[in-house]
Amino acid sequence: MDCRTGTRLAAALTLAMALAAAVVGPSPARAQGVATAQGSAQARKAVRDWARRLLGSLPESIRGAAGAQKRITFQQMDPLQVNLSGRRRQLAYTWMLSALRDAGRIGAFEITDLREHAEVARALENTGDPDWSKRYQEAVRNHRTPIVVTCRGAPEAGGFRLSCTAKNAKLDTLASKDVFLRTEWLSMPLPLDQALESMAGAVAGGLRGPLGAVSVVDQRTGRESPLAKYVADTLRHRVVALRAARPGWSTVGGGEVQEPRHELKGTLFFLADKVELQVMVHVDGRARDAEVEDITVESVSKKEKALGTGRLEPGQTFDDCQVCPEMVVLPPGEYIRGSPANEKGRGRDEGPRRRVRIERTLAVARYEVTRGEYAAFANETGRGTAGHCWVGDGTLSNDWWQEARRSWRSPGFAQGERHPVVCVSWEDAKAYARWLSEKTGKGYRLLSESEWEYAARARTYTARYWGEDATGQCEHANGADAAFGEQYPGENEPRRLSCPDGAAHTAEVGSHGANAFHLSDMLGNVWEWVEDCHHQDYVGAPAGGTAWVEGGDCGYRMLRGGSWYGHSGQLRSAARGSDNPGNRNVDTGFRVVREIAP
Repeated sequence: MDCRTGTRLAAALTLAMALAAAVVGPSPARAQGVATAQGSAQARKAVRDWARRLLGSLPESIRGAAGAQKRITFQQMDPLQVNLSGRRRQLAYTWMLSALRDAGRIGAFEITDLREHAEVARALENTGDPDWSKRYQEAVRNHRTPIVVTCRGAPEAGGFRLSCTAKNAKLDTLASKDVFLRTEWLSMPLPLDQALESMAGAVAGGLRGPLGAVSVVDQRTGRESPLAKYVADTLRHRVVALRAARPGWSTVGGGEVQEPRHELKGTLFFLADKVELQVMVHVDGRARDAEVEDITVESVSKKEKALGTGRLEPGQTFDDCQVCPEMVVLPPGEYIRGSPANEKGRGRDEGPRRRVRIERTLAVARYEVTRGEYAAFANETGRGTAGHCWVGDGTLSNDWWQEARRSWRSPGFAQGERHPVVCVSWEDAKAYARWLSEKTGKGYRLLSESEWEYAARARTYTARYWGEDATGQCEHANGADAAFGEQYPGENEPRRLSCPDGAAHTAEVGSHGANAFHLSDMLGNVWEWVEDCHHQDYVGAPAGGTAWVEGGDCGYRMLRGGSWYGHSGQLRSAARGSDNPGNRNVDTGFRVVREIAP
């Protein structure tokens, strides 16, 4: 068997929001839209200025040279509920997080969780080393010491003031700056997607059990409309993604406590100057909490028009046929490909890091291709029935061998129709994509490596889309865990996690939540074939989303994401693997992508 080597969300809030409102429609709506855009622009300018003043006033030893990478933590110290409705505070904090991240003239900042800062501080205090101060100063010089930004809010006439302090790992105050935001900047109706983001944040933090059905009705008809369905689907996706990013939001203590089931029931009310979304939280069938969000008329009109014409928008889900994979539309964007030199588990093939721009709108399969979806292809074409699948022994020696009787129909462990298909080669995956294209008349293919990493990261900068280290992996991904250890005892113990993720082999797709792009199992479950040929590093790699085949060893095709068989070092957004394109393995599958016409 060829050797294969292979980031909790960096913050509780989504960092990327569309913050400019389109100004269209008749005169009253246009006036409302202009006011909203102006208010948003003023608020964003105030926050951007605050971020630059705060970070720009840090000591030179902390700021370092332009482009130096540091880590910065943003902590919300209070809910800012005075003079600011609960449903708007997430918007304010999102602007602040984005401003901190985007203050590029001071360098690139990786936003991490507060717990990392706490762990560093404890480590510094408990070393017992008289030279720890010297070691700390050395870390500062090397830009490895995290900075924590702590904010407290206080009401003032016409708005509220945030007093924010930047501290280092020793909790020394480095800089303090205030920012004032007027209440009306955050009380105007929001564009639809921003309103749904704010609503998701308000709802997600109050749930203390599993999320059940999410439904929305249109007040004009009293039924579900295409717009109401879009609102319900998007709200559900974003609540699930936020709760997956914050494990504390999705648990309710230990022991034998029975978690209550939550449902969301909403109504869209169409008023003269806005559209109001009311969402009621039901717990075990009883109404409990209500949240209200105001939406601009023009953004709703624009979305209804797009849904009516069949135009696909970022965040929207669809399928092209009854047996086709469910697809999620991803927006264009950019990210930093590869991993920093100090990332735990980093492989030598994960650098040098480079900025990649994904220029086109893509639709990526929400899940890895399932057994049921692959069976439709195999039954119709007769392809993909071959055996001789590679299996492993689960030990540190990592011995693999081919078994003639093992195939995607019989991989050696139980699978259902909603499990990811395994024992498929790169050539099988390519044939499946061609079949989908012929069946639907659309252009399906495998993702390129750069597209895959963009989709997996979902605008995060950490090693995994739920956080920097492997903590929480069992909640977010299916890798080598306690259940795996029971199935493969002995030597494998050092390479597995002690927590249970619920599956010794593959898990049903979507069992472990999703990233901020609503894509499930981007890390873990099965390795995923991509289009690229093998290259030993990123020297000369394309700066766009195209597959890299020139100058590489096409006797090996790339694999990404890690698997149920993989240790935590392989379950990272930057981890890479490769294999012979004709090989079929018990831990390897794939997902597909479809380009969306402009």
